[in-house]
Amino acid sequence: MSLYRRKGSDKWWVSIYIGSGRPRLRRSTGRTDRADAELVAAAWERAARGDIDRDRLVGIIDALLGQRPSAMRVSLAAAWSIYTAMPDVALSPMMLSIRAGHVKRFVAWVQGRYPRVEQVDEVTRDIAMQYAEDLRPACKTPKTYNDHRSDLRTVWQTLRYRAGLAENVWDIVPRAKGRGRTGRAFTRAEIARLLAVCRAQDASGEWYGATMVALYTGLRQGDVAALSREQCLGDTIHLKPSKTARHGTRVAIPLHPALLELLAALPPHGPLFPRLAAHGVERRREYAAILQAAGLCGGDAKISFHCLRHTWRTWLAEAGVPGEVARRMGGWTTDIDQARYNHDLSQERAAIDRLPTVKPEAMD
Repeated sequence: MSLYRRKGSDKWWVSIYIGSGRPRLRRSTGRTDRADAELVAAAWERAARGDIDRDRLVGIIDALLGQRPSAMRVSLAAAWSIYTAMPDVALSPMMLSIRAGHVKRFVAWVQGRYPRVEQVDEVTRDIAMQYAEDLRPACKTPKTYNDHRSDLRTVWQTLRYRAGLAENVWDIVPRAKGRGRTGRAFTRAEIARLLAVCRAQDASGEWYGATMVALYTGLRQGDVAALSREQCLGDTIHLKPSKTARHGTRVAIPLHPALLELLAALPPHGPLFPRLAAHGVERRREYAAILQAAGLCGGDAKISFHCLRHTWRTWLAEAGVPGEVARRMGGWTTDIDQARYNHDLSQERAAIDRLPTVKPEAMD
């Protein structure tokens, strides 16, 4: 995509490549300001590549031109189905389930009020603020409340142009301060006990394998469950973490010797953990039971599968691995030159080789 000015015109024009053998799309953005023209051109480019639906494209351009989009009546009952039907909404099954629950809870609350609210455009700032006031005491931590608010804000933003809303009412709802309980790193004794329980309680062996992968790669639970043999290229895992996929972040993590031995016994093609990949909703509940059986629950910290990521990061720090190297492997960087690190992984490989090897605790 490129912007240019035609002779005799004060408007910026755009030229967009839309595929081999097809003529480039050339047209005026209608804007004299380059920054505004870039926004219009970016929206056109996404539409030309099928990354955005027509209604939202028109809404974006209307907003740039200062025009209110034409309204379409959207009922609260249909809001979720319309949202998920948008072509640019792509979420994991677990995230969809959580977000659907937040929308369903708000719809039930608002429809139980008087006067009854039936349409998305009838949800006012006052209604949003009143719901937030009722929601906050019911949430155990500030993070729970903030996640709920954020999900509603995201859904309303996507529906904004479709429903012709003048504003996103959730923008004015303040976030709660604080993050609630955070996780911690496990000790080596706790890891050994956890691995032993995984072997004893899960006959499929998938939780044992998933725990080992998370422990030596720092990957989050969803990425571990969805990991496929095709992402394990030689002695390195290459993938785009789902949590930061929208930023284009890619990671390359060399495999620890303990993982190379483990992977040799896993499926040669497709998902490494088929059962976990197919049962996203139950994964958190299953692992919570394993953690409890291993005596890893309670206390001030939030104990979950994510603590394995904390453990991995702690081990790297204890081994003296430079922060820059750890951030690249963990996906904590948005460095635009990150792709070049995938060609020379000597620093990453040396870092992984410093990690300790932990084996399951012997059980009577």
